[in-house]
Amino acid sequence: MHMSQYTSTLHELTELLQHSPELNPKETWIVFDIDHVVTQPSEPCFQLATIKRFWFHPVRSLLGLSPELKDLVYTLLVNESHSELVQPGTASLIRSLQTSGFTVIGLTSALTGPVGRVPEMCQWRYEELKRLDIDLKLTAPPIDNHVMRHLPAFHHQHPAWHNGVLFTNGQNSKVNKARLLRDFCTKHKLSFASLVFIDDSSSNIRALKQGFKSWLPEVKVFLLHFKGHTFPREPVDAVRMKNLWDGLVVKAKSQAAPSQTDGKLQVQSLSDHGSSRQGPSSILSNHTTGTAKSMKLLLRDILNYYRVAWRFRSSFWQGMQTMMDTKVKSQFMMFIITLFMPLMLIITAFQKTARQYGRTAAWRRWVVVLTYWPLEFYLRRVKYGLEGAYAKGPFVPKLHWQTFFAKIKLRTPPVLAVSIDGEVQGELPRERLFIKPDEGALGQETHQYSWSDERELFQSATDSKTFTELQFREWLAQLSKEKEQKTYVVQRVVKICRELSHLPSHTLRLVTFKKYDGSIVLVNPCFHLSNGHITSHAANGGAYFELDIAGSRIGKRFLGTEMKIDVEGTSVPSIKAAVEQALYAHEHLPDGILWAGWDVMLTDEGPCFLEGNIPPGDIYHFLFYPELKKTWNEICWPELLKYLDGPKRKKSVQVPIEAELRPLYS
Repeated sequence: MHMSQYTSTLHELTELLQHSPELNPKETWIVFDIDHVVTQPSEPCFQLATIKRFWFHPVRSLLGLSPELKDLVYTLLVNESHSELVQPGTASLIRSLQTSGFTVIGLTSALTGPVGRVPEMCQWRYEELKRLDIDLKLTAPPIDNHVMRHLPAFHHQHPAWHNGVLFTNGQNSKVNKARLLRDFCTKHKLSFASLVFIDDSSSNIRALKQGFKSWLPEVKVFLLHFKGHTFPREPVDAVRMKNLWDGLVVKAKSQAAPSQTDGKLQVQSLSDHGSSRQGPSSILSNHTTGTAKSMKLLLRDILNYYRVAWRFRSSFWQGMQTMMDTKVKSQFMMFIITLFMPLMLIITAFQKTARQYGRTAAWRRWVVVLTYWPLEFYLRRVKYGLEGAYAKGPFVPKLHWQTFFAKIKLRTPPVLAVSIDGEVQGELPRERLFIKPDEGALGQETHQYSWSDERELFQSATDSKTFTELQFREWLAQLSKEKEQKTYVVQRVVKICRELSHLPSHTLRLVTFKKYDGSIVLVNPCFHLSNGHITSHAANGGAYFELDIAGSRIGKRFLGTEMKIDVEGTSVPSIKAAVEQALYAHEHLPDGILWAGWDVMLTDEGPCFLEGNIPPGDIYHFLFYPELKKTWNEICWPELLKYLDGPKRKKSVQVPIEAELRPLYS
């Protein structure tokens, strides 16, 4: 197979299609993506160039939505206003290609069937193209319009062929563009010697490139990544942009089927949980090194896991199912997964033997977390039916917290740019920049770069890498391209307060807990200190210290690497203000969220909130360290039982619905 890939504008596209000697019109198919390549909405706020410029509002609006709802939003975006050509010469180019004898068809990810104000999307699409002087059925294969019911359904509809356009019926359907084109050609025995595919999405380009490797090995394939979008002539107001995108989400939710909006599992009776109110036995002790003691700890932790899993089996299995985000419906299969999960974590995931289990805190963390996290997931996603970002798992995305803190007026570092699907949206100023995955944990896959005026380069804080501004942007784009389905967030490095500026990278971790009566308590404040890494997580060599809130001082180390620098007794400014703000932040979380771990940095201007952690891994500390066992046995465990056994608690705090988002751009 001969395969070529280009980045094209309309001019480059015209040159290739009309003047390439490799393309024989009688044996060549030209496949156009429709939306944002041929046509775009006449509403400027829904045009791709505007979306990339004001990227935050669409990302915020779509955050946490199900794949079905996202596709409904994308299709509503297209049909909420009349269509217009992306570039004026597109219609002339298509007519010229048809006149030359090329087979020209469309291939779109839009939904089929009724959507919004449109009773039938396929016919609406054809009429909109005709209005713009484009008729793709002129040189398309002479095949009658039909719905492809043999392909998987999505959003209660199927892919379709209609007047020269193939519809995959959704970007998130099980039928991508490569599969649909292959199925269509195979079923109707269609062939071609050359294929030109034009699309604005790099992910679609990659999918087709991968799909064609195993199909039609003799065909010459030209993949064109279209980037001919221009900014609208009319200025776009950011507030209007935000309101329109929020309005799309509201319309999508109102038109979606109930199963697409709530995502709830049926809540089973909790009566089989038993009535015992005693907390778990004190089975965890300090670190051990002997093999016999390690095996004993392993046995005790796993027995505790099975005891909790059996006692709360109905809730536990539903929580495990939602935590793993699996579609396994059989309780027998969930039982098998639950049965072997602890051993898989220790032996398979860590690639170690169970004999080493007790030698470090990290070995025991995951069995302890796995014991109680499913119950938290059950409460959050099943019993309380939380949606959006709070229904994602296992961690709430970072971008959600930027919006959340802005709404409740807490200081947070602004988001400067994001890298999504191989493209960087936003600005990269010449400053110290911190880059982290939108959905990540343990400080993994984070980067820090600083601009050097002397060398006019971005320099890495962890290795010898240097980039020019253009190279830095390309590297950041490649980062999300290599990690498919992962978004990277770029923020300024927060400047810490003068009193703590002599210390390596550090944060406060303030864990708050909501009791069944609605009151919020601080249960585990600690000071995270780096040992040279750009993050202060213990998994990266950092250490955790107790925090004396009353005395505003750092206490003794209780987890992690022993530090060369002595920080015990160091005064911590603004700590009481940070605690008050953490309690205030938890008040504005929806009911069903018991735990929240807040990462806070202290600056000369006061506390600065980096992100929240739901659920926090700090539950491990309560069962491991004697100083925190009392808090677990007297507060956390009894309140957890109340949530599990009691009725769904009514909200005691009114959460503000909207607030200005301008602090994100300050």
